[in-house]
Amino acid sequence: MSGAQAIFATSSPYANRVYGGEKSFEFGRRPVRIRVPFVMWVCATRPVSLCTGQVLVSEAIFGGPEDISQMEGEKERPHLRQYSAGGPSCTALSLSSPARLPLPIGLADFGVERAPQSYLVLGRQ
Repeated sequence: MSGAQAIFATSSPYANRVYGGEKSFEFGRRPVRIRVPFVMWVCATRPVSLCTGQVLVSEAIFGGPEDISQMEGEKERPHLRQYSAGGPSCTALSLSSPARLPLPIGLADFGVERAPQSYLVLGRQ
């Protein structure tokens, strides 16, 4: 995978769902300011705090919290509604081609000191 890249922070259970093909969207409370398609490096947050793999983001879908929550499965929908509450606009990033790395990559290898709160576009630091 090449082109635009970003590091996204997520908890280890969600990262595992991405690699297992169970999670086909990444949701955000704000618009993502990077052109698609792009490579999303998955940074598993504490206690790991390492990039454990990557996934291709092929589409960014924008809408209100209720619209975006309809894209998630019934089980996760209440969590997503709570997560996005109060935000006027949300983003759903369509994920494909997940690839877990054989060995995680440290953030310093990307020139980054700590995991981003949400995401960090590489090359713009």
